Amino acid sequence: MKLLIRLDASPKVGMGHLVRSLSIADKLSKVNPAITVNFIIRNDTLAVSAINEFNFRTYIYNGTEEEILSKAVKDHNPDLLFIDKIHEYSKNFILSLRIFTKVVMFHNICDGGYYADAFILPAAHVPDKIIDDIRWLHTSFYRGFNYIVLNDKIKELPKKSFLLDQNKLKFVITTGGSDPNGVMLKIIEWVNNPDFCNYEFCFLVGGAFMHRDKLNKISKEINTNICIKDYNVNEYIDSDIAISTFGVSTYELLYLGIPVISVGHCKKNALGSETLEKKYSAIYDFGLIDDLYYNYFVKKIQNILKNEKDLKKKSDLSQKLVDGKGIDRVVDVLYDLISNHRKSS
Repeated sequence: MKLLIRLDASPKVGMGHLVRSLSIADKLSKVNPAITVNFIIRNDTLAVSAINEFNFRTYIYNGTEEEILSKAVKDHNPDLLFIDKIHEYSKNFILSLRIFTKVVMFHNICDGGYYADAFILPAAHVPDKIIDDIRWLHTSFYRGFNYIVLNDKIKELPKKSFLLDQNKLKFVITTGGSDPNGVMLKIIEWVNNPDFCNYEFCFLVGGAFMHRDKLNKISKEINTNICIKDYNVNEYIDSDIAISTFGVSTYELLYLGIPVISVGHCKKNALGSETLEKKYSAIYDFGLIDDLYYNYFVKKIQNILKNEKDLKKKSDLSQKLVDGKGIDRVVDVLYDLISNHRKSS
């Protein structure tokens, strides 16, 4: 049985798609070792190295997205094509792929997504107008908190039993693997001020962080209550509150029960952050980073810290929303499709 996974990963586009797809592929291959998993990517040394660590095969393709997938499907003849990539796939193109293989699309909402064999939306921050689109009737549609795929290392951590100690308050800040917009630099500048001198701040730098030179310069000028470290999930353990660019990390922090101050690094992410707060009151949405200014940032955080009851409520609620079993549900969907395709071949 053959599974073909299409994605791209690099410091520029981020590594999140690769991390979760590797987890899914690893889990699926353990469910049935007879499943062969191959990755189709554009060339990137970091991505190839990460895939090789899992002993999966990597195939490098070039051309337009449609050329890459058409050729890959013909070359490998998979039972299932799993697409975890942001691209405007058309209805006709996805239907043309389905002639040769089952197609599952992950997260990327586009015209073609409504016509895949299955569409998995591992998120709960999607506006209702998208969820209610009648075109979902053309596919098997799986969505919400139940399909969020968490990093295995996150699930090994203890969940937060929330108790706020104003005298030892620690913030952890994560802005994604590459942080192309430099959100971390801006937040470091803001908290490196007397307004925040009574709190600890631990900034976690992603492996593909794009602003190392600027960060190294800033690190020589920060106050002693601020530390900058390479990303390590163990730093979450003794953290009280998180500041995170909206994305996969937001859901990981919710799972752990750490209250999240969410910042959008682009308009699309800012909309997701706003929607999640409105629908579930699970996070503190601060909006788009480009629209934030220092005095507003300070006042918002001060107001949050005054309301310990609401912080605890968010901690308790978030742990109920994200149960950590999303990868099992995703793998079940993929395995059923692979098995059924093989039986019908």
